[in-house]
Amino acid sequence: MTMSITNPAEQKGSTSSPTEASSQTAPSAPTQGAQNADTIRQAIEAAEARAAANDRKGAIAELERALSVDPNVPFVLKTLGGLLMQEEAHFEALQRYRQLIRIQPENAEVHVLSAVAALGMGRLDEFNSGIARALELDPVQSDALRW
Repeated sequence: MTMSITNPAEQKGSTSSPTEASSQTAPSAPTQGAQNADTIRQAIEAAEARAAANDRKGAIAELERALSVDPNVPFVLKTLGGLLMQEEAHFEALQRYRQLIRIQPENAEVHVLSAVAALGMGRLDEFNSGIARALELDPVQSDALRW
């Protein structure tokens, strides 16, 4: 099985690239912000390489490294949640998706992802409310409608 991590600009509903998203956080100094963006970019590239080599755990570790620099990068949170779901780490995935919901509360897709993670844990009420919220935000959200 081949895994890949796609550029957020290629993902449906994405609003910014990893480096753009990381630079949205106010850096303590201009050079620190640039260093943070470089570290995040390098971690994402390393995660892509590990995913391409079918090393999900290594890819997860690299994305966690990116989040240690900036915990609010939507692309990293979404990608990390997806990898955690593939590893059947539903609780950890749910935590990342909840973090993403705090950043993008109006993103219907994120509510669907969170709902599916909750379903993986047997939390049917949370699944139903997540799908309902996604459909409130986007009544024709195809991922929500299939559930």
